[in-house]
Amino acid sequence: MFETDLPEHLDRLGTTHLVIAGMTANLCCESTGRHALELGYHVTYLRDAIGADNLAAYETAIRVNFPLVANAVVDVEDFFDALDQPSELPRKRDTVRSSDGLKIGSVQKVVPSTDGSQGHLRSARAGSCAAPSMSPSTPSPSSAPAR
Repeated sequence: MFETDLPEHLDRLGTTHLVIAGMTANLCCESTGRHALELGYHVTYLRDAIGADNLAAYETAIRVNFPLVANAVVDVEDFFDALDQPSELPRKRDTVRSSDGLKIGSVQKVVPSTDGSQGHLRSARAGSCAAPSMSPSTPSPSSAPAR
C-alpha cells in the first residue's frame, strides 16, 4: 500500500485516520497498519472483517500484534455504532478498556489540550489502590536521618 502514491492522496484529502480490513491479518493488514502508524496516521483494525489462512495466525494478529500497533481493534458493529454516537470527551470514573474489551481501569482525571499539546487521561488500574498518605507526624523518606 505505501509503495504507491496513496499517502500523497491521503495527505491531499486531509486524512488522519485509517480503518483496516481485509486479508491477510498477519501479513498485509498488519504491515499496512504498521506503515500507516509510522507515517502518523491513527489506525483502527476491524477484527471481524479481517481474515487469515489459519486460526493461530489470526488470533496472534488480533490479540497480540494489532493492539501494539493500532489505536483501536474493534468489531465492525462497534465501529459503526461509534460513528452514530455524538463525540463526547471521556469523564471522570468512565471505564477504560483494552482493545479486546477487558476492563483495565477507570478515568481519574481528564487533562484538556492546551497551547497545541494533546490532552490526555489519567487513569487507575482496575483493582489498584491509592498509595496511603503520610501523616504529618511521619517523617518523609527524604527527611529521615541517614544511617
